[in-house]
Amino acid sequence: MDSSLLAVLRYLGRNYPPEYDHAALRGFPLLWAVLTDLIAISCTPMRFIRDHDPDAILFASDSHKTREIRTFITGILGSARFDTISYDKRTPLLSFLFGQLFLKRRLGKVLRNYSWIRRRYTARIGRDFLKFFLYEAVAERRFAERPPAAMAIVSDLGARRIAFARAARKFGAPVIYYQYWQHHSFRPPFPVDYAICINNLLADRLKASYGSIIVNRHVYGGKAEDLSFRTVPDSPVIGITTNVYPDSEGLNRLLAGVQRVLRPARVLYKPHPRNTDSEIQDIQCEIFDRTAGIEEFAQRIDLCISGNTTAILKVLLEGTPCLYLFGLDAYSYDRYGYVGEQAVIGGESLEQFTLKDINTFYSKSGSLEQVQAYMERNMIIDGDKDETPRFIDDMQTRLGSR
Repeated sequence: MDSSLLAVLRYLGRNYPPEYDHAALRGFPLLWAVLTDLIAISCTPMRFIRDHDPDAILFASDSHKTREIRTFITGILGSARFDTISYDKRTPLLSFLFGQLFLKRRLGKVLRNYSWIRRRYTARIGRDFLKFFLYEAVAERRFAERPPAAMAIVSDLGARRIAFARAARKFGAPVIYYQYWQHHSFRPPFPVDYAICINNLLADRLKASYGSIIVNRHVYGGKAEDLSFRTVPDSPVIGITTNVYPDSEGLNRLLAGVQRVLRPARVLYKPHPRNTDSEIQDIQCEIFDRTAGIEEFAQRIDLCISGNTTAILKVLLEGTPCLYLFGLDAYSYDRYGYVGEQAVIGGESLEQFTLKDINTFYSKSGSLEQVQAYMERNMIIDGDKDETPRFIDDMQTRLGSR
């Protein structure tokens, strides 16, 4: 079994680890698991690459994350050209059959590998793992004809992004890996030529593994003592943020508690950019513009109450105090370790805290040092690692010669 495919297994499904303590699947349960996964992928719509500009830095999709990468690269490389892969119509049932045609003689090997993994691990690998093989085969077919100038991949990895990165590099296109946020410090399961990083954790790993050229995405450029927080006033303007899976019932319970305990002047909920109107229509407070930057949101509020979202750190960098509460969205308690590492005050219930508690936490020297230390650990790249000029020269040469 190719070790890189085990890495794919580890990182698919938003980093859920395999459940090693469960008994291995054998016999009929194994056959049933493989069969249900095959049915799932057969009935799941898949998009097949139709076209892209081979003279541009290429993205797998157009999203708020890829738009952020474009903005960053444009800021340091004004002449950059970008394109997004376009796709043929989705074909739910036949997509799996077409995928088999693309895979050709690899199909038997794929199924052997897949059943080998299924027998040993009960992770969330079903349709995503099979999708990886299909996407990689289709991408290889297209990139063999017209490899892009470069492939930019955001670190929030999924089957399609992993497959496209591996296929692009196989045909000579360098991979630009963009660390979207601080907890994406794991080594990706494909070689990285250029890494746009925000901390030493990832920069060191990519340097050691792939010899990657590091670009410093300055998120927190100051010294520890530069970070400070404003005081939360009586009757504050309160903002609420969650990840892309808000729990409207939990949020509405929180809103009732906020009115009772904190008596705010105003409450704003900032949806995740991927949320739709139908997903947030039951939330009973004022809705902030989902397309606005989290920095703009942080500047408009006095206190941010947050769930399991990476937006917390962006709010903190604006000097706005945060309170983490469990139960506002999907995922387990303190998913990103903010409370455990003392970067944020938080718990399971609003009633545990008063405004005085929050203001004390963000003004007391000991607490402030813990927050500052967290930022330095997770948001800093040493100056000797920054190779941005080399990235600019290489990209200008590559884009200019095509």
